[in-house]
Amino acid sequence: MKIFFNQLQPLTEGFRPCKRCRPDLQNYLTTKEQLIEKAIKVMSHTYSKEINLSELARELYVSPFYLQKIFKNKLGISPAQYLKIKRIESAKELMINSRLSMTEIALEVGFKNSAHFSSVFRKIVGVSPTAFRSALQGD
Repeated sequence: MKIFFNQLQPLTEGFRPCKRCRPDLQNYLTTKEQLIEKAIKVMSHTYSKEINLSELARELYVSPFYLQKIFKNKLGISPAQYLKIKRIESAKELMINSRLSMTEIALEVGFKNSAHFSSVFRKIVGVSPTAFRSALQGD
């Protein structure tokens, strides 16, 4: 009897995966990875609404400190930073695919006012929202 220590070893020796349990199709995530995926899913669906770390943690049944810690350790950014990036990406899509004003876009993606939107956009993208849209239109 031979013991294999990973899924690739038996394949290199000519064996096939078990047809009953299908270990080749299983995706094993740690509980921390599952929590991060759930947090990202929640933020992706609610990015246009006001949501803070405490509310997000409560929805996921964990403490805010724990959520912040594992999110930052795994992704290198905080949930708040992720949310800002998600909002900016959505704003860029709206700039490309709609004729909404910058204020309308800012409110649509969850910013309270266009000045804050412009500041965050410039920090993340490197140019103002107006310059970004102008570059898209070739002006």
